[in-house]
Amino acid sequence: EAYSAGTVTKLGYAYADDLSFRYVEVKTGGGRFCRYFYVSPGVRVGDKVVVGTVIGSTQSLGERYPGITNHVHFEVFDLEGGARTYYDPLKYLAGDIQ
Repeated sequence: EAYSAGTVTKLGYAYADDLSFRYVEVKTGGGRFCRYFYVSPGVRVGDKVVVGTVIGSTQSLGERYPGITNHVHFEVFDLEGGARTYYDPLKYLAGDIQ
């Protein structure tokens, strides 16, 4: 589920060599980007989401990484002049950064 409100801006692939692993990117109202990796998309580019919106389902990572626990990788970043600035997602989830 989404941890921020915004607009779905991209449905991408986590790895160039394996198109089975996906991610969903959401641009927040504050201009930050949130990416949710290892998610089979259940939304489309242009969809509006709010906190708690189901954006997809977790993918199985075991074939690529034997023994790994399935999880969602969550990133938060800005784009300024083409350069990315990443933020600690725990601080984002705690409301310490917007």
